Parts: sequence; C-alpha cells; structure tokens
Amino acid sequence: MIGQRAITSRLIDSLQVDVTKIRELLGWRKCVSEGLRQTARCFQGFDLDPVAQSA
Repeated sequence: MIGQRAITSRLIDSLQVDVTKIRELLGWRKCVSEGLRQTARCFQGFDLDPVAQSA
C-alpha cells in the first residue's frame, strides 16, 4: 500500500490546471465569493450542532 500511496502522490499532489485557454475562449471567470454567499444562504437556519440535535 505504501508504494501505491507514493505513486498516487506523485500523480496528483502537484496537479494544477491551467484554465487560461478556456477563460479566453468562453470568457469564463470563476466567482468564488458568489458561490460561498449562495452556500451560506443555503445553510442559514439549519442547526448544524450535533450535540444539540442528540439532546
């Protein structure tokens, strides 16, 4: 298993994707802040405290 772990690490640990071409072709740009805002809105009102749920 250790050998497989080393091989996997070599393959994916430094994986970086260059999105320059797709950004140019499609006019795409990532919008992380809007995605985080939408996620936060989705979770508003949920009680995410597992201790409170089991009481």
